[in-house]
Amino acid sequence: MVSNDSPLTSQSWPRHLGLIAAVVAGSLMSGCAWMHGKAMRAVATPTLALAVIGDRLLTGKAVLYTDRRATVELSDDKDPALDCLGTMNYTNTTGGVLDLRCNDGSQIRLPYTTIGETQGHASGGGVSVTYGLPPENARAWLMPPAGRRLVLAKEEGFMCNWFDWALSCNYLRLE
Repeated sequence: MVSNDSPLTSQSWPRHLGLIAAVVAGSLMSGCAWMHGKAMRAVATPTLALAVIGDRLLTGKAVLYTDRRATVELSDDKDPALDCLGTMNYTNTTGGVLDLRCNDGSQIRLPYTTIGETQGHASGGGVSVTYGLPPENARAWLMPPAGRRLVLAKEEGFMCNWFDWALSCNYLRLE
């Protein structure tokens, strides 16, 4: 006697075909999304980001993507009590909106203006931000708090390498 306990009988096959098609389609779409994410990161442009927020100078990076958006990470190396993460989104051909959220609870939303393909600045409300500019040029757009100034400096033993943003071996200090 032959048992017909197989889960895929000729009568149940159409029912399972829809499930199989859904699993295959889901796998293909997640694979496409994964590949898209990898491709976007491969053609992304990391660049120096500097900010004066209140009485602090933060440094970090902006990663610019080909779909006219960017991510921004900023921190204070001397006092890690203030870190900010955010996004930049183009709203027109010469700029867009920068949204930052900091770990002190502050939320910053500023319009930014592009200077070039991978350079720009934003300011308002005691906050100024630049991206894509070496420290020598960023100083012109960053606004230090009253009674303080931004000083271009070199640190003893400071090694210049390709990732020191636009081949600049200088850094900024708030005095």
